[in-house]
Amino acid sequence: MNIQTNSHLISFFKRTIWLTLSPIGVWMGLMAVNGYLNNAEWAVWLFLSLIVSLIIVRYVQSKWFMQSLLTGICWGIGNALIQFIFFDTYLQNNPQLVKAFESVSNPSFFVLLFSTLYGILIGLIIGLWVLLFRKWKILAYGKELKKPE
Repeated sequence: MNIQTNSHLISFFKRTIWLTLSPIGVWMGLMAVNGYLNNAEWAVWLFLSLIVSLIIVRYVQSKWFMQSLLTGICWGIGNALIQFIFFDTYLQNNPQLVKAFESVSNPSFFVLLFSTLYGILIGLIIGLWVLLFRKWKILAYGKELKKPE
């Protein structure tokens, strides 16, 4: 592989970092379906948003807010699809949700919709983290943020 091809791959990665990071949503969905997260799910999402925002600050110089939002949306959709597909297992492993879903007419659709909206919120939180890190000139590995050329 020559240097020009490497630079094209790096450029592609920087433009589609959200796609590279999207499997995290599927992973979170699998963790939730298996009942590993319980009441700590929000904390795990917050922690992951912090880590991913450092990655975005490190590798993305322009359109970073769009990358952040797309990352959150992909996380929400991946999480929603896994929980929707394995909804019965999700309820078996999270019995506290059975009572919460009693008043909802279609709980599996509610999970699909709510998780997707939650992904948008997470994308906004990632964008906020990136904004703060850029403002404070914090970059992963302690390097100072470079100004775009």
